[in-house]
Amino acid sequence: MLSLYEASYLGKEGEVVLIEAMDFTTKHLKNLMEEGSLEPRFGEHVAYALELPLNWRMERIHARWWTDLGLAQRLPFFRDRLMENYFWTVGWAFEPQFWSFREMQPKLVSLITVIDNVYDVYGPLDELEHFTNVVDSGQMFANQTCWKRGGTIMDVHPSLAELARGDVPKSIQCYKHEKSVSEDVAREKVREAISVNWRALNEYRTSSSPLEEHFKRVTINIPRLAQFLYKCGDGYDIPDGETKNQVMLLFIQPIEF
Repeated sequence: MLSLYEASYLGKEGEVVLIEAMDFTTKHLKNLMEEGSLEPRFGEHVAYALELPLNWRMERIHARWWTDLGLAQRLPFFRDRLMENYFWTVGWAFEPQFWSFREMQPKLVSLITVIDNVYDVYGPLDELEHFTNVVDSGQMFANQTCWKRGGTIMDVHPSLAELARGDVPKSIQCYKHEKSVSEDVAREKVREAISVNWRALNEYRTSSSPLEEHFKRVTINIPRLAQFLYKCGDGYDIPDGETKNQVMLLFIQPIEF
């Protein structure tokens, strides 16, 4: 209903259906607010929309929350990739019913990126040990599980920028060192590991499971997106090639009929 409310404010003169939709959704959203029947988080969203619809707001001010955080300025090592993080989220779950996930997940991934950069490059070992003890819980284990399948794929193309800034060694570098083999051999071993993981995912996908089907799809979509972003290099760390083109095609350029 909230989406219909926002869409109704895009109506043009003579579009009676949208005018009726505006009256209908405004009335019922206000009733829901007065009844207190909305979840607190969603209630805040509705109250914000009823104050002014998105089409009537100044876009830059509305989107300013991210800029005001100042992460890129305060943490110069931080990879400011808000759009790419949203691209990730759409790749995981593009279905309309998961709109709230797509709204929240990019913010979470952006903050996880900060933690990742601190761990990999800039955090002193003694401080990282204290930090790990603080966050070491079941919730963090769930996050690590979600990233496990994508990690090996990302390691196939470690960026030169990562290596230059002293990032932690990836699978290829570790395998080269441990087995005393060439990079080509190590890279092929990682590709074999990716294939093994895909076969395991395919088996899990077709097996009976108490988990919801949409959760299974997300589990498959995560490595799919990882392979897309890292198939020709590091499309996340350096998103100025194919990643940029695909973001433009997906979010900016309209489909021609």
